[in-house]
Formats: sequence, structure tokens, C-alpha cells
Amino acid sequence: ENPRSQYVACMFYKKNKPVLIGTYGGLWAFDNGKFFAIGKDLYFPKVISDVAYDYQNNIWIATSIGCYYLQKDTVFLIKNIQRYVTKITEIGVDSMLAGTAHGLFLIKNDTVDDKLKFNPLSNSYVLSLLKYKNIVIVGTFGEGLFVFDISKNKFKKYSTLNGLLSNDIYSLVAGNDGTIYAGTGRGMVKFKVIPKTFAIDFLNDISPNPVLEFNQNAILNYDNKIWAGTTKGLYLFNT
Repeated sequence: ENPRSQYVACMFYKKNKPVLIGTYGGLWAFDNGKFFAIGKDLYFPKVISDVAYDYQNNIWIATSIGCYYLQKDTVFLIKNIQRYVTKITEIGVDSMLAGTAHGLFLIKNDTVDDKLKFNPLSNSYVLSLLKYKNIVIVGTFGEGLFVFDISKNKFKKYSTLNGLLSNDIYSLVAGNDGTIYAGTGRGMVKFKVIPKTFAIDFLNDISPNPVLEFNQNAILNYDNKIWAGTTKGLYLFNT
């Protein structure tokens, strides 16, 4: 048994750690050429929408009924977020950002911080998240990209009117040189972002760039390449 026989929903890579693979049949890891199951005997939903490491290498799991994290052999449930969590990412020490079908939620000290509101995204379906320097880039379903400075509660929005190929942004990852790769509903988009001004410079240098739909959370920066899953298979892009 291995994730090859499962519906693979997400992947996460951190240097010097096993690659995490979230499926509709549980959580897996890949290390030294072998697959192995994680938390098989622990109680948490085995239909996983996203997975990530935090700074302490705890494993965070996003599911259709909430958010959990694994610390050694113990599973912890995050309070006040019993809903479909589409994406989870670390934005600071003890701070995780959860994307949902109804906006963003900040998780601090194992619970949702209700004091911090993300009003521009309160009714948005969040598909992807990326922490880049002092900003957070949010990909949505149908509304394009939002570039946020959470500490200052400022943002800027980008859509097909500004150069995106599609307003559906399924996946986000940063290359080694700081270039951002966005898997959209109509191909891959590359851009540079200036954190201070939120300005985006779109780079139209991907060739070939098939017009196809990328899969949610199926993107990695690994071995100097961007690995991205699509509805038509796996694509690799040189960084």
C-alpha cells in the first residue's frame, strides 16, 4: 500500500525533511526512496486537502471538517474552525494562516484569533496561499490574486484585467530566485512582486505554456525545478 493507489490532493516539501503527501486515504511521506504512512493509528480525518510543516516541524493537516496538527504521536484539533479548510501555511512563529471557502483565519496558540479580520476576503473561496518576505499572497476562485501585508492590514488585488491568465489561482510557490509561480485555470503565470509597494511584474517567458487547469495545492519547488500537477498530468518548469 502506498499513495500511488490514492487520490493525491496535496504535497509539501521542506529542506532536510520527508516530502509530505496528503491523499483522500490518509497522510504519507516520501524519504530515501520509500513511502511510509504517517499517523495511521491516530484519530484525524483521512481525507486531506492540504499539509505543511511548521517551524518546529509539527505537521499541520487541513481537512473538510477542520484543522489539526501532529506533534510526535499526538494529534491536536484547532478550536473554532470546524469547517472546510482548503489551505494551511505558516506566516510566523506560532502563527498559521488557514484558507477556507469563506475567507482567511489566523491561528495562534492552537485557536483562531478572532481579533484579526480579513474583510476583503470574507466571502472569498481561498485556493492557495504563499508567505513571501513580509507579505502573504492569496489565490482565490474567481477573484484573482490578493497581495496582503497582514501587520498593516493593507492589500492590493490583481485579476485578468492586470495580466493574469485566469482569475482562478489554484497553486502558488516561490522559486529560488524569488520568482513566484502561480498555477491558474489557464496555464502557469510567473511574476516578481515588490513587497514594499505590492507591485507585480508579470514575466511572459514560459514556453511552452499549455492552456490547461492546474490542480490545487499540487506544486513544489524541488531540485531547482517547479513541479506542478495539472488536469493533464505533471509539468516541470526550470527555475
